[in-house]
Amino acid sequence: MLTEEQQEILKMIQRLQSLFEDLVLCGLRTAGPDMLSKLRQMYEEFNRTGAMYLANLLNELIHKLDIDDKTVASAFQKAQTSLKIFERLLTMDVIYHSLVTLQSNNNDH
Repeated sequence: MLTEEQQEILKMIQRLQSLFEDLVLCGLRTAGPDMLSKLRQMYEEFNRTGAMYLANLLNELIHKLDIDDKTVASAFQKAQTSLKIFERLLTMDVIYHSLVTLQSNNNDH
C-alpha cells in the first residue's frame, strides 16, 4: 500500500515520463515555451520533495533546451535515466515498508 507521499511522488514520476515521451515524439530541439514551462514546474516539484539530483538534471535539460544547445540529447538521456532509477528506488521503498509491515503483523500473531 502506498503512502500519500509515495502516491504524490508516483504521480510526479508519471507526469515527467509523459513529458519525456512528448519530447521524444516531437523532437528535443523543437521544445517550445509550453514544454519548458511544464519542465520547470516538474523541476520545482522534484526540488520541493528533496529529489535534488533529479531536479538538477532537469534544470540542466531545461537550460540546454532553452539555449538550443547541441548537447541537449545527452542531458535528456541523463535526466531520463535518473528518473527511471528514482522510480526503481520508490518501488524498493514501497516493497521494504510492505515487508516490514508484514513481518510486524506476523510477529504480533
